[in-house]
Amino acid sequence: MRHPARLALLPLFASSLLFACAGDAKLDPPITSASGTPATRASGAPSSGAAPAAPSGPVRVALVAREPVVLSEAGGDTWIVGSKSGKVAVGKKGELAAGEALAGLPLDTASIARVEGRLPGSVWVSLVVPDPDKKHDRAPLYRHFKSGWREIAPDWNPEIVPWSKNRMLAGSTSSGKLKLKIVEPQTDKPPADMPSRRIGDDACQKSFKLRDLAALPDGTLFGVGRCAVEKRASYVVVRWLASPAPETAPAPKASGSRRPKRGPRAAASASASASA
Repeated sequence: MRHPARLALLPLFASSLLFACAGDAKLDPPITSASGTPATRASGAPSSGAAPAAPSGPVRVALVAREPVVLSEAGGDTWIVGSKSGKVAVGKKGELAAGEALAGLPLDTASIARVEGRLPGSVWVSLVVPDPDKKHDRAPLYRHFKSGWREIAPDWNPEIVPWSKNRMLAGSTSSGKLKLKIVEPQTDKPPADMPSRRIGDDACQKSFKLRDLAALPDGTLFGVGRCAVEKRASYVVVRWLASPAPETAPAPKASGSRRPKRGPRAAASASASASA
């Protein structure tokens, strides 16, 4: 399942730019427009070769690659990422152009499974490290900082979505229980509007497996997954309504240096309150 905002961006890939691959694990060889003129190219991209001819019509092949590609699940720009090379193509304003590669990730032993966050400033990448015994593939989570990539968790594969108030929210059931956590910015205590981990149905609560997560601008969350409903395994959509903002007490009015005198009526009210 993809977020509505991401689905709306898919027509951008039917652009006049075509990407062709020149060998295995390459995503950004020649970039040529439909008219045959060179298009924007990332530094270091090969200059030889030609892109396939663009067919007529509104829907076209926008990229050809010899490795699996991943469509970013993030807010902001739309990225198409080579799972083994880390090469990036960016879809923006009806065009598709080569972007800066995700250099520094351990892609010699892993592959990119998901790109999340809020592009381009908050990039979270989930990797897959195959298990030689084929029992449990490890899923390290990385976040990009100015100093480079940093491993956040050695084996955690959450759904990370842009949430309200410029926050990033992660959700997962990899431990067997539903977990919701604000991963950006990090806080010592959960905020007052943190979504509850309780679903409301005991059977679904115990068996729920989260598959996708989406957030609306007002903070409402939708989670897609599977759980037991009336003793049957079912596909479900769980909704967390946005919590109302806590009311703040009005600021006290500034008072002068002299304390106002109480009148008889005010003094009586104060006495009644004290004796009540």
